This record gives sequence, structure tokens and C-alpha cells, in this order.
Amino acid sequence: MGMFSDCFELIMDDAQQAMHEELEEEVLPEAQRLVPVKTGKLKASQSVGTERDGVVITGYIEESEPYAPYVELGTKDQPAKPHLRPAGDKFDLGRMAGRMKGGK
Repeated sequence: MGMFSDCFELIMDDAQQAMHEELEEEVLPEAQRLVPVKTGKLKASQSVGTERDGVVITGYIEESEPYAPYVELGTKDQPAKPHLRPAGDKFDLGRMAGRMKGGK
């Protein structure tokens, strides 16, 4: 690998780590604050992840309970109780950039 490729990989790894931290420290707590709680299983099932494909980094909060989409989006008999989409508003790209090595 050339010097450019090495630097690119370091920067992308740093960006992915910064995104993970932003999601874990800002977005996840908001999702956990907003999620409706009956038994606490849905809240406990929430986790943060990131994936990278070339220059695209995708971050997400996952809920492993099978009924999770019905809570977020609702059904014909149950109104939606959005908690993931509003929590996403806590994501701040500038703050994420500040988390990167050398960020301000």
C-alpha cells in the first residue's frame, strides 16, 4: 500500500470509531430515554453498531426484540411510539469530527 492508502485507512478507521462513540454517548441514551417501557426488554436490547463499505460509514442503533418495528412504526391497532428516529436528531457531525484524532 502506498502512503496515501495508508493515511486513508487510518482516517476512515478514526471516522468510524468517532461515529461509534457519538452514537453510543449521545444517540443511544436518547433512544433509551424515549423508548416506551413495559418490561424493559426492548430498552435492554438496544445496541450501537457501525459498518464501513469503502468511503461510506453507516451507523445504527439496533433493537433485537422482534416486536421493535411495531413499537417504532405502529400497527393498524397500535399507534407509533417513535424513539429511534427522534433520537437520531442527537447525532452531531461536528461533534463527531471533534472526536477524531486531531479534531477540534
